[in-house]
Parts: sequence; C-alpha cells; structure tokens
Amino acid sequence: MGQSIIKISITLFLAVLALWAANYGWLSYNYSKINKIQSIPSEQSLSYFPHSLYEAGLKAWYENDLDTADTLWFRAARANVLLIDAWLGLVQTSIADKNFARAVKILTWTDHLTRDVIKWKWKHILLARELGLGGMFARNINFVISSEPLRADALQLLDISSNRDSRKAMDVLTTDNLPHYLAWLIRWQRTGDALAVWDAMPEIQKTQTLAEIVVDFLVRQKEYHRAADIHQNTGRADETIINPGFEREITGKGFDWRLWEERDLWHIQRARGEGIDGGHAIRITFKGKENIQFYHFRQIVPVEPRKHYRLTFWWRSRDITTDQRPFFEIACPDSRDRYWRTDMIPSTTGWRKESMTFSPPEGCAAVTLRLNRHASRRFDADIAGTMWLDNFILEREERP
Repeated sequence: MGQSIIKISITLFLAVLALWAANYGWLSYNYSKINKIQSIPSEQSLSYFPHSLYEAGLKAWYENDLDTADTLWFRAARANVLLIDAWLGLVQTSIADKNFARAVKILTWTDHLTRDVIKWKWKHILLARELGLGGMFARNINFVISSEPLRADALQLLDISSNRDSRKAMDVLTTDNLPHYLAWLIRWQRTGDALAVWDAMPEIQKTQTLAEIVVDFLVRQKEYHRAADIHQNTGRADETIINPGFEREITGKGFDWRLWEERDLWHIQRARGEGIDGGHAIRITFKGKENIQFYHFRQIVPVEPRKHYRLTFWWRSRDITTDQRPFFEIACPDSRDRYWRTDMIPSTTGWRKESMTFSPPEGCAAVTLRLNRHASRRFDADIAGTMWLDNFILEREERP
C-alpha cells in the first residue's frame, strides 16, 4: 500500500512538472518572437521572461514610444535585477525625458556593478559622454582601449570628443594607453600629434621596437630631423649607415636599406659568404629581358647641411652588358637638381673600392644613397649580368 502511494505521488509530480514545462516552453517560444506582438503582454505572463520584456521595450524605443519603453524596461529590471541592458535602457529613457538625476544614479550603479566587464562598457562610454560624466567616461574608455576588440573605435571616439586635439586626449588617457594612441595616430598619419604623444611618453615606454616604428613613420613623412633624433633610441646610433655590411636582415624600414624586386627583370639578394671579407654582400642579378631604368636599392641617411662627407664602399661585377651600366649616386630627397654620382661600374671587375665626397646644401636634412642605372638608347639595351655591394662607410670630413 505504501509503495503504491509513493508511485502515485511521483507520477502526479512528474505530470505537474511536465504541464509546467510545456506551458513555460510555449510561453518562451511565443515571447521569443516578442517583436511581432502588437500589444504589451501582461506583467504576470512575462514575469519569468525579463529578456522578452527588454526586447519589447527595445521595439517600443525604436518606434519612439518612450513611455512604453521605459515601462517595459523597468518591469524587466524588476524581474531580473542583473539585467544590465534593461537598466541602461532606463538611462536612455531618462535622458530623453530630461530626468538627468535618475539617469546619473542608474548609470553610476551599473558602472560600479560591471566595472571589469567589457560587454557593457561601450554603452557606458557613450552614455557617460552624453551626461557629461568626465570621470566615468575616462575610466571606461581607458578600460576599452587597453583591450583589443574595440580599441580603434574607442580611440576614434576619444579623438572626436577631444576635437582632434592630442593634448586634450592625453589628459584623458592613462600612461599605459599612450603607446596605443601613438600607434593609432601613426596609422592615420597624424605626424604632429604623434610627435606630441611620443614626447609626452615616459622613457621606460620608448622601447627600441617602438622607436623603430616611429622612425620609420617619420622617414616616410620626410620628418628627417626628428627621425634622426629618435633614431638615437634604437641602439644603432653609432651607425651612420644602417647595416653597412649587410650582416643583418634588411628591414626596409626607417633608415635601413630599402629594396624593390621585379623577379622577371632583376633579383636583389643578401648573399651569405659572398662579401669582400667572406661575410654577407648584396648581390643584384639583371635578367637581360628589358631596358630597365633601375633605382630600386637605396638608403636614406640623416646629415647636417653644409657639412662635408665622404662615402666609401666596395663593389664588383661580372658580365654586365650594355653601354649604360649601374652607378651609385647621392641625392637630397627633396631636391632633384642636387646630386653626386660615381662612374659606372665596369662590365667585369673584382672587388674595388669606390669613394665620393659631397656637401648637402642648406635645408637638406637627409640624403638618399641609391644604386641607379639609366635606360640605354642603343639597340642592345636589355641589361644582363651580376654585381655585388659591400662595406659602406660614411664619414664627416673637417675642412677649413
């Protein structure tokens, strides 16, 4: 008898549970399509579905029905006090209703509750900016910038809020976020602002890697004076010519060598064991297919105007064809009429030392060292053959 009662009780319990689950599932299915419901459901019927209340409030908000949106979001927040989206919705309706005290109170509470949760921080940033809460805006935008997903968006918003004034932006940013801001400014080629941020950064943040990035950016922007100053932090300040013997990989950045290849026409390679002392050298092979104008191997070097310099290097060649063979030249990047050049390399020669002197004119803060070859006007104009370069030295000469 006792076992029968237990079985009946369990059966009744399971039946009631099944009915409740079926009802809950049916309501959940219907309220998941809340945006298609024309009238507001009763509070009792939605007491277990605060997310559906929030969605209904969102629908009312988009339809500019602010009172309904506020009512639904309040009901959602009361049903689930941790439904942050509903609370932030109430901030929006409070701002629209000019009830700023209520908006600030709710936003301050949610900001404290989600202090280390990035999911809601973007909304906090926007609402804090709208309410003029500078401290909350600064704290949250720094939090977002410190992580990757929304960093670019946060920096763009900061730039707008600061009226593109980097000094105002730095007043908001923490020191840890200055490198991120600097990288963003470099991306948008804001030279003056990037230099202002670099100058404001503490020395401990000015790593060799970051300094090389800044130098490369400044060289591309033709800010050679500042690039040369910052170059002192790269650990290669003692090299007047970067990588003079090609013992390191060529980066193509900053004041390092830059090269461009067209493999069907020529090939530039850092060749191990082919240098004058058995180390590395640059080997350039011309394929003999076209009458090319060659200027695709160069380095920009900072100099002082009206000072005297001597460039020395070694080169050799094998079977270079045509009457127009490569030569080395020095030019001011901003001036086409001031340059110095060597004679053309012989068709075939062993290692030979080449030297040339020059004096940059006033206003010339950097010179370009460049291997060049002019197009030939002869019938047999397609250049072929191989040449090597090694051991570049640039020295200042004192003259009376």
